[in-house]
This record gives sequence, structure tokens and C-alpha cells, in this order.
Amino acid sequence: MTHIVEIADVTKRYGDANAVNQLTVTVDQPGIHGLLGRNGAGKTTLMKLVAGHLKPTSGEVRINGEACSPQRMSRSVSFVESRASQFNMGASSLLRAAHQLHNDFDDEFARTMLSKFELDPKKKYKRLSFGMQTMVSTIIGLAINTDVVMLDEPSLGFDVVMRRRFIDLLRESLDRHPRIILVSTHQMDDIARVADHLLVIDAGTLRARAPMSDIASQFASADDYFLSVLEGSTDE
Repeated sequence: MTHIVEIADVTKRYGDANAVNQLTVTVDQPGIHGLLGRNGAGKTTLMKLVAGHLKPTSGEVRINGEACSPQRMSRSVSFVESRASQFNMGASSLLRAAHQLHNDFDDEFARTMLSKFELDPKKKYKRLSFGMQTMVSTIIGLAINTDVVMLDEPSLGFDVVMRRRFIDLLRESLDRHPRIILVSTHQMDDIARVADHLLVIDAGTLRARAPMSDIASQFASADDYFLSVLEGSTDE
């Protein structure tokens, strides 16, 4: 069976330390998948492996059945890294450049989101606040209609109003173009409001995964679920 995302016994080692350690998981179901883990758990490394930015020390990452690596990055994956930077152009010019690079870029969605978040389309990227820079990068990433979109800590720098609007943005994007949206975050209860599934990694290994509906029926919050997994009292 061909999976959209297949991570097969993958290890990524830096010196003597394993950032990802013999991790195996497949993801096929369209939806919003929250990736939870403590600092240093391996979330960003895992995303970079799936995006093809890093080569596994061992094991293999396949997207739609094809192995990916820095030499063969999949065009089916869009990855927005935490603190990603853009060329110092206005947001409107950045959207135009992205549209030229990606034939299936959803320009209507992107420009609607710029307006919704009250982003000045002519204001240079470096003059935006950190939160607004992150939002521009996130909008571009979601507007590129790939099978897999990965957002690494996308809500950094967001105030409470922006975090709520960001949740709406994720759901609107998914409703418009069903696909896999993988979001790593420390804002666990925020992502729980919109996620269809949660995955927990710790020390580079997958500790648990579950549908959000099951988690909501057993735990008062995503924080409680996460702590239960780390304490070893959850077998999912």
C-alpha cells in the first residue's frame, strides 16, 4: 500500500545524539494533525526529514511512495519553518512570486487572508512585526496546494486574538483544499480546538497518536493528554 507520508524506521543522528530515533509512522488521512513534544523532542528535525531538507542517518522517508532526501525533495510537501524569513518585499509581491513558482497557488485564498489579518500588502516584510511575518509565511505555505503542509511552531509571536484567527485560518484552508496539515506547537489547547489527530513524540520517538475525538472523551485538555503520555499512563 502506498502512503501519503511514510516514515520507516528513521533515525537522524547528530554526533552521539539521536534527534529522531527509529521512528516509524504513516499518515494518510486528510486533516489537521497536531505534533506535540517538549523542546528538543525532535519535532523540527522530523519535519525537515519529511520535507527532504535532511537525510536520515538510517531508515527512509517516502512521500506518495517516493523516497525523499535533499537530493530528491518532494514537490508534494510545503514546509514553513519556525522563524522562516522571506525576501524583503511587500506581502503582495511575495504572493505574486509564490504564484509564479507554483502553478496551483491559491491566490484568492492568500489575498483574502491578507485582508482578514489586516496585513498591509505593500509593507516590506522586515518592517512587519514578528507575528505578522510568521502569518505571511504561513499564508503562503497554506496557499501552495501540496498534499502535505507542515507548519513548525506557527503561532510564535501571536497574541491571543491572532491565535484564534490562526485556528480559523487552518480550518478554512483545510475546508478549501483537503490535505494533511501537520502543525508542531507548544500551544496545545489552541491546536486541540481544530486538530483532527494528535501525535506525541519524545526523545525522538513516537510515544502516542490518537484521534482528537478520543482524546476529548477521556481528558479535560490536550495538556492533560500530553502529560499522561509522558508519564506513561496512556497507551495509544
